[in-house]
Amino acid sequence: MSKSKLISLFVVVFYLIAFVFLSGRNHGPKEVLLGVVVLVIYMLLPLGCIWFSDGLGPFWGRGRIPEHASDWGGFVSFMGWLLLLLPMLRFLFGK
Repeated sequence: MSKSKLISLFVVVFYLIAFVFLSGRNHGPKEVLLGVVVLVIYMLLPLGCIWFSDGLGPFWGRGRIPEHASDWGGFVSFMGWLLLLLPMLRFLFGK
């Protein structure tokens, strides 16, 4: 497992643990479980972009395979990291 995959998995686990601890005091178990499910569903897209960026890179660009398809893997990975870190950035700088 590459460093990028391991760090992204660590970030997702951190999000889940932080969500359970921060919302568990104010809400019941059903609401917390529903929130965890929603969070996991949200995290599937960024994790997919980070973990499979080289495979998704050639399909960027409205179904056409670009001339330099391997160059798009880094962009897909970057966008996955942006989506993954967006909740943390919003929490830190949002108010």
